[in-house]
This record gives sequence, structure tokens and C-alpha cells, in this order.
Amino acid sequence: MLSYLHSFHAGNRADLHKHGGLLALLAAMRKDPEPITYIETHSGRGRYDLNAPQAKKTGEYLTGAAALWLAKPPPRGLAPLAQAIQAENEDHDDLRYYPGSPMLAAKALRQRDRLELCELHPKEVPALRQTLARFRRAKIRHVDGLEWVKSAPGLQGRRALILIDPSYEQSAEYEALSTWLPEMTARRPSDSFCLWLPLLPDGRHLPMLEALKANLKAPTMLGSVTWSENAKADRGLIGSALVVVRAPDGLAGGLARVQRDLLKLLKAPGKGARVERLAG
Repeated sequence: MLSYLHSFHAGNRADLHKHGGLLALLAAMRKDPEPITYIETHSGRGRYDLNAPQAKKTGEYLTGAAALWLAKPPPRGLAPLAQAIQAENEDHDDLRYYPGSPMLAAKALRQRDRLELCELHPKEVPALRQTLARFRRAKIRHVDGLEWVKSAPGLQGRRALILIDPSYEQSAEYEALSTWLPEMTARRPSDSFCLWLPLLPDGRHLPMLEALKANLKAPTMLGSVTWSENAKADRGLIGSALVVVRAPDGLAGGLARVQRDLLKLLKAPGKGARVERLAG
């Protein structure tokens, strides 16, 4: 939705899961010398000012990025993300900036890799262009990312990682993605996909997971972390999940470590972290 701005939620607990998992995924993919094209369907602005009114209004980063910032040393599974946050704030004594997934990917990828960053919101696109200006490997597209992936040609001699991180502000998004992801994984058999989704007390995410389990044919991993039974912060999220299709070798262990260490950071019950096979 064009009314959604991630600035209100940047650096929250779900971001730590999503971005810690993304860095583990990219680290596993970099072990193969073949070039990578990183594609993001909902890129946002790439970097967030936690002193901005939107972030201050919700304060969601206080139980996420701020907790990681204060952890000395950071837990091992979240250390790459902690280092990335530190790099964004090297000129500041206190936490101010939080890197979004486009910035994290741009810094984690190699010179031979490239980025295709899609964003539809007219206010976020200029900010994304400014944030990623120094990364000449990054192509910023003012488009509907899900539609662009549908029409984008296959990649010659490259692997693609496609990150899908919609707002889920409309219930129809769950149903649409339940169809989109199986369709795209069949149409692009050489590509990997990573879909983030919120875990909510009302269970609205459950039909989507059941549909993906039934319809996905490629090997699919589900990494989920539940930090509360009835969360009041972070838009009522009780947890976060990553659906990874065609995960590279070694990701399961890295993702499990991210999730276990996130629960330690949040002082939440360890039984809430799982990595399991969803389909394929």
C-alpha cells in the first residue's frame, strides 16, 4: 500500500530477524563464485533515521536495534548485523541510523554482483536513490516489484536472490502471495526466494503457510521465531518468519543461530525458534 512507510517500524524486532537472516543467506550464497543478482520487490528507502518523527512516534526500534546496539559483545548470530549498524553510525556516539535491506545487501555483495531494487512509493524512491547513489551496481526501479519480477527475463550465467517484504497492510496480500510465490518459483527454476511474513495473534498468516506448503514444489525452508504470545509492541507481532525457497547449503545452521540469539537478546523463551522444511 502507498500509505505504508517502514520508517515507523524500522529497526524493530522483526527487522532484526529479517535482516539477520538475510545476511546469513547472502553469506551462504557468497561461498559460490558464480555472480549473484539481488532483487528486492519492496525496497523502502534503504536507510532509516531513528531520530525521525515516525520512528520516535512508535519507538519500535527500542526493543530491537537499540537492544542490539547496547549488547556488548553482540550475540554471535547477530554479530554481522550489529557490525552493519555500527558502520552506519561510525560518526555518532549513539544509535541514530538503521540500514535497510538494500543497504545491507549492497555492502554484503561483491563487485561482480548486482542489485535490482524495486519500490513503488513515490516518496521512498528518491530517498532510495540517494541512499544507494554510491553503489553503481544498484539499479533503482520505480515499479511494482511483484509485477516487475513477473515480466523480468531469466538471468544468463547468474543466480538471483529475490527478497519479498510487503507491508501486509491489506489482508488480500496474504492470498496474493500464496499464489505469486509458487508461480514465480516454477517460472524461475534457477532463482532463490526469501519471503518475510509477520506472525500475528489472530493467526491470519496460517492459511498462507498452508497454501505455500501445498503448492510449492521446490525445496523450501521455514525459519520462524516467536518472542511473545500476545505482543503489544511492534504492531502486535508475536513473531516473524522467513520462507526461503532453494536455500543454499549451510543456511539452516546460520538461520537457526540468528533466531536463537535473537531470542537471547530479547530474553524470550528459546522454544520459540524453529527452522523446518516447509515444502519440496
